[in-house]
Amino acid sequence: MTVWEAACHRLIAALAAENLALARLDLQAASQCLEEKQAAIAALPPDPPPASGTFIEIARQLRGVGDENRRLLERAISVQSRVLSVVRAAAAGRGGEPGYRPGGARPRTPSAPLSLMIRA
Repeated sequence: MTVWEAACHRLIAALAAENLALARLDLQAASQCLEEKQAAIAALPPDPPPASGTFIEIARQLRGVGDENRRLLERAISVQSRVLSVVRAAAAGRGGEPGYRPGGARPRTPSAPLSLMIRA
């Protein structure tokens, strides 16, 4: 196995591990893959290898796992954006428990049941 092949296989494995975590939306586990992914990229030799059937197959695998990684990252970013929107809305007082007014104040309610107040 050439240095290029080893480096590409290392990168494919790092991306595949991150993809598994992203597919589960386990962002903590996905973030823990960053160092290995960066190290795998840094291990790629600066000069491209000569074109061969082996290298073309590895390039296809790398493109496939890379495309999947991009799709899963975009999905994770979208989910996180929705979560942050919910948190922002709740912090601005647009969310929360039904019956509460902005600022967290409870609506005024009679101290006695309505039927007793009407009779009095």
